[in-house]
Amino acid sequence: HDLGRAVVPRKTLLDRLPGRCASQVGAFLAMKGAEGWKRSTLDMLGACVRRFCMFVDGIGVADFADVTAEHVKLFNARDPHATPEGKNAFNSRIRQFLEWLGGRGELSNPYLFLALPNTAAPRETAVVTPAPNEQHELERVLADGGGVSLRDKAMLQLGLRMGVRASDVVALPGGGISWDGATVRFVQAKTGYEVDLPMPADVANAACRHVVAERPESREESVFLRCKAPFTPLDAGAAQRSLRKALPDRSIPGSGFHSLRKTFASNMLRGGAAPAQVAEALGHRGIGNVRKYLSLDEERMRLCAISLEESGLLLEGGFGDGR
Repeated sequence: HDLGRAVVPRKTLLDRLPGRCASQVGAFLAMKGAEGWKRSTLDMLGACVRRFCMFVDGIGVADFADVTAEHVKLFNARDPHATPEGKNAFNSRIRQFLEWLGGRGELSNPYLFLALPNTAAPRETAVVTPAPNEQHELERVLADGGGVSLRDKAMLQLGLRMGVRASDVVALPGGGISWDGATVRFVQAKTGYEVDLPMPADVANAACRHVVAERPESREESVFLRCKAPFTPLDAGAAQRSLRKALPDRSIPGSGFHSLRKTFASNMLRGGAAPAQVAEALGHRGIGNVRKYLSLDEERMRLCAISLEESGLLLEGGFGDGR
């Protein structure tokens, strides 16, 4: 049997576009491919751009030069994405195509890409920290061992007592530790900022015990290395695994090693530290990211309460004073 005669090639979305659109989309994707974009990214970009072209063709616009801002706004209004984030991601791809067309002189208005909004609704991420009983269990493990290695205990101490990120813990340079001055200096992987932080005695002791009694001999600069040959630096997942060993029953989403950093910040605020002090300890350049931890300080949050009458809100029945 000649299977070639029985198989009918399915037309792709690009094949179904009018010739004038297909050539432009093809050239645009070829340009992006030459820039080194990954195949999966190009596929997503192409799918979005083709939907725009099919919309333009469907409303009777014969040439890109005839596309107006009103057409673009209508396309955006009919976009089926349910979330602002999804719509924003979709629009960003169409915007790139329109900007490219404008640069080639294909549009009567080269700034047509500005007709697509570039905003998404603000999101507030809930701060997840270990529950009090889990913090107590973690303290017990750090004090007694509990089957956790010296390396894991030292990494956990850095997260819980100093708020160091997992990526910075596993890359911590031995030369950055001042044992006499009880400080540690390193460049944050996420921000690129260099920090010089005080090192509490229990953290310094945990790191020292690991280096003296457990760390394999190596010329590697990192304090924490693989325990088996080759003795190379760890990946950030090793810090996450250390927390899983200490709290094996914990399965709350968003409660990875970063939850120790959040616990550190929250405990500082509960202890009366000012947001600026917490930001400095975390290596932040401003206090914006610290504000979200304030909601965990229940005692001081109660001091901020106002009555319904003061807020202008009324209970059912018309009274805002609780009557």
